Amino acid sequence: VGSNVVVYASALSDKPPALDTSFALPLPRRERVSGGFSVSSRGGGLYADLNATVNDPRDTEKGYAGGGMLSLPKILGPVGFSMYGSYFTYAVNSGITASPSFDYRRGNASFRLGYEFLSNTGSAYTATAHGGTFRFSQNLSNRINWVVQATVRTGLHEQSTNGYSSFQIRF
Repeated sequence: VGSNVVVYASALSDKPPALDTSFALPLPRRERVSGGFSVSSRGGGLYADLNATVNDPRDTEKGYAGGGMLSLPKILGPVGFSMYGSYFTYAVNSGITASPSFDYRRGNASFRLGYEFLSNTGSAYTATAHGGTFRFSQNLSNRINWVVQATVRTGLHEQSTNGYSSFQIRF
């Protein structure tokens, strides 16, 4: 069957412009070093990605993040399964996400139903939210997709619902 392996790395250093010029507060330089690798089978039956990031690597308070994704596009014929997870920590804050989803393809259309778990912990709080997503995508031509998506998220102090429709154009 064979597979493709991609290894990637990046380094970023920038100083963002001040957002509020009335106080003229200087914003600190942001730095990030990241890397990872991905593996995919040539037949499209598997895709996996692992990544890691260090935020502010030269600072005494570093932030760390990591994530992973596993996708089995054809686990049950036209039904696929994907799972994404991530973790971060910075000073006294930490968080985790987990997002499994199922995809179904029929002709030029695809449907996705997913669940999302988010948890963020700080020194004085813990916030947890759960969400669900429904997504429909239809290929209108070889260059244009129509996408409709609805997302609901709920937590102790959070309740949100959003929906959108868009056209994706490939050049």
